Amino acid sequence: MADITFATNPTDGALVDPAQLNDNTYKPATPTASFAELNGLVSKANMDTLAWKLRSGLIRNRSCGGGKMVGSTMNLDYLSVLNPDDGDTEGAYIPVPGCSLNFYLPRDPTVCWLTWQLTSAVDMGDLVNEPVTKFRLYVDGARVSEHSRQQPPAVYASGRHVFTDRIWSGSHMYPASAPMTQGWHNATIMYWAGSYEIRNAAEVAAGNTDEDFGGMCRFRVKNMKMFWLR
Repeated sequence: MADITFATNPTDGALVDPAQLNDNTYKPATPTASFAELNGLVSKANMDTLAWKLRSGLIRNRSCGGGKMVGSTMNLDYLSVLNPDDGDTEGAYIPVPGCSLNFYLPRDPTVCWLTWQLTSAVDMGDLVNEPVTKFRLYVDGARVSEHSRQQPPAVYASGRHVFTDRIWSGSHMYPASAPMTQGWHNATIMYWAGSYEIRNAAEVAAGNTDEDFGGMCRFRVKNMKMFWLR
């Protein structure tokens, strides 16, 4: 923390100018000329010169960090027929409730973490030409390309196979090299579920054409969390 030097000082015996008092108390544009310098900028060098310790009770809540969490305790069922056929179509992905949150950062954080966990299951299958369900992470409306998952088909001739269910426990960190900034932000896991095509040998041998079918995708969200440190 730098030394505080007021731009103007009150005159002894004179009325205090309110604007001057406000500037001396808190003026973010010139923190070293106001007590704003004390707002989270006390460093180790300052602490080493103190005869007393700066304990947690003296620090304003959320000055050094904060967080938020959302979740869900129920199954969420979606019909794939309500989705566009192409998973790359603009606007094809739908937010998953309980795995989406809006949050406000009161200041520029040094790091900001996002974590999430959800389970997915489908009743779609036989043989398909692509994964039946896809998941992606979006932050502030933009896709975070390194975070995505796919749900394979689950229904075969022998019945539905539970080993095809998927759990996605993911995390993403915004470090100092690519930080988030002060203000409102949003993060969400979005999904797309397409129709599937029957391609078994008997149908092909009989000369039947492929037929698109819809199915259901079921989610169970544990939570989505965000926490930041100054």
